[in-house]
Amino acid sequence: MRIGSTSKHVTALAAMLLVEDGEMALEATIDRYIPELPRLDGYPTVRQLLNHTSGYRCAQELAFIAAGLTVQPEGKILQGQVRQTETNFPPGQGQLYCNSGYHLVSRAIERISGTGFPAYLQQRLFGPLGLKDTQAVPSDMAVIPGMAGLHLPRPDGSFRRGILVNEETLGEGCIVSTLDDMMRWAAIVRGPERPVGSSETWEQILDRTTLCDDSASTYGLGIWRTDYRGVELISHAGGVIGGNSQMLVVPSHQLEVVVLTNTDGIASSQLALRVIDTLMEDELSDPAPTVSSENFSHLFGRRYHSDSGLVWGFEDVGGMLGASLQLSPAAPVLYDLGDRLSTRFEDLAMGPFAIQSDQLAPARDGAAPASLTIVEAGRPQDYQLIPVDPPDPVKVLRSLAGDYRCIDLDCDARIRTNHGPQMRLAGGYGTRDLDLEVVSENVLGVTARDAIAPTRYAMTVVREDDDVLGFHISTNRARRLAFERIN
Repeated sequence: MRIGSTSKHVTALAAMLLVEDGEMALEATIDRYIPELPRLDGYPTVRQLLNHTSGYRCAQELAFIAAGLTVQPEGKILQGQVRQTETNFPPGQGQLYCNSGYHLVSRAIERISGTGFPAYLQQRLFGPLGLKDTQAVPSDMAVIPGMAGLHLPRPDGSFRRGILVNEETLGEGCIVSTLDDMMRWAAIVRGPERPVGSSETWEQILDRTTLCDDSASTYGLGIWRTDYRGVELISHAGGVIGGNSQMLVVPSHQLEVVVLTNTDGIASSQLALRVIDTLMEDELSDPAPTVSSENFSHLFGRRYHSDSGLVWGFEDVGGMLGASLQLSPAAPVLYDLGDRLSTRFEDLAMGPFAIQSDQLAPARDGAAPASLTIVEAGRPQDYQLIPVDPPDPVKVLRSLAGDYRCIDLDCDARIRTNHGPQMRLAGGYGTRDLDLEVVSENVLGVTARDAIAPTRYAMTVVREDDDVLGFHISTNRARRLAFERIN
């Protein structure tokens, strides 16, 4: 089965083997190996690409916005990165999960080694380690004997085939493996005896990332090191279209857990934690407390918007304070750390986000606070309260009606006010219909109509007086994609 992003620490080790050989440098900027990339806010280092602090927009997100589940040919990921005119943030000034980083490192490995990435992994890792049923498969169009298909559940109980949206998935998620091979691999990750990679290499892989405010992230080079109920876990999950996986190691107890699925209907990460809970019940501390919604009713239904393009919202979720991003359904992902409420990077592959507790207190009139400062991966960002009563949606949509162009996505957008989808994106691989929800005069929700993978984005309108100059679309991993009005 595909292991998806569980591939990432394998890619990090593959890069570190070249570092050991003196052919790659972690602190070298990526233009040394891929000079056609644009400079933008500065070139990220190989290390920053591997620990998700590069600032680059996620290539999979970019491909999905304009083309949905359309399969795109080889070469489009690198072309998309070269085409970008902006980043999510300057290199090192944040942390945001980004598949582009691992794709670019894979391409650098190919150029340095002179061999394709799948062949390199076979020569340096899979073959020497005896992982006979493990290989790198960039495309779901390939026919691999014994490889399980991917399955997307339908509402009627039937299934649809899941297929990756490109034919060039590399170090970001290309590995196909078995439970037996993955258990062997997990034992290598656990250590202390490791037949490949020096001790210094593994220290680099497992070392937590220091963020721009000197706090420590739970992410290293392609792997998480987290505390779970008082024990340290080393892990990485993976998700593909129609399947997911989790590899989890408890070094202190010589325990490895691997879950592989070929359907979206099973949460492998939660299953793996249930195994830990069951086997180690007497040795675990109480779970970290989530936040009761009891004192936060003034926040329910309120939304906050920042210049970064993110929209935060708050709701009651089964008696817990739920948070939502980009107008998606709220979930209880906030944890009470005393002076602040915080999310975890491993839960969202975003952030961590932190909000000082006193900021969330009601105003004197009992209303929600007018503004918040939310720290995302060490970067403070100011958020303003969106008025609770939206303006006339017909008037807002009429002001937006027209044609737009996004260079970074290489696609056009058309907004209309007649019946049906209000916005249609058209790129080189077909069209995609989206519905618009007016939240305020300058903030809209965007919902893709994909029956298989419905998605929510946030739109920020750019105005000059009464004229609409364009808008930005922001997703979790690709912020402020600029659409300029052309008609």
